[in-house]
Amino acid sequence: MDTTAIEIKSYQETYPDEETGEELVRDKYLYLPGRPREYRFNGQNGQFNLYGERILMDDKGKAINYFIFQPISYRFFEDTLFGRTEKEMWAELFFIDNQQCVSSIMFNNTSVSELFRLMEPMHYEKISLLDVVLTVKSEYVRSQKDTSKAWYIGRFSYNLAPKEVTR
Repeated sequence: MDTTAIEIKSYQETYPDEETGEELVRDKYLYLPGRPREYRFNGQNGQFNLYGERILMDDKGKAINYFIFQPISYRFFEDTLFGRTEKEMWAELFFIDNQQCVSSIMFNNTSVSELFRLMEPMHYEKISLLDVVLTVKSEYVRSQKDTSKAWYIGRFSYNLAPKEVTR
């Protein structure tokens, strides 16, 4: 009977040590505790970027206007972020990106309202944000009160995630 069996968590994997052949454990995902990789949606220009600096591009070098990810956790809160003076509603969604990094993306105001609009029917169908793959599309909107004001919002849609990935 092998009493040296290794217990691993869902975010870990085993691999053989190249020198000794001993089975070791490592995290599957790259994560600096408290500092997930930071994706952003810029509501002024409708662009998605990394750390507010690198605009996300498609294979043809064009800025993407949608972003697809599967949330692994999320939170909603009110705060004054990024030098704003009034408290605003924020949603922070955490996910694993295509480079296996624990990542987050934040939305505020109208985009958060859009996310709640999506979540309400999901709730009554007993579906959580953690059960789906979200697509957020950048959409240009103009103020109905003052047509000189315009910005971009995130419009959300979803598909059910594969159960084996969610598990």
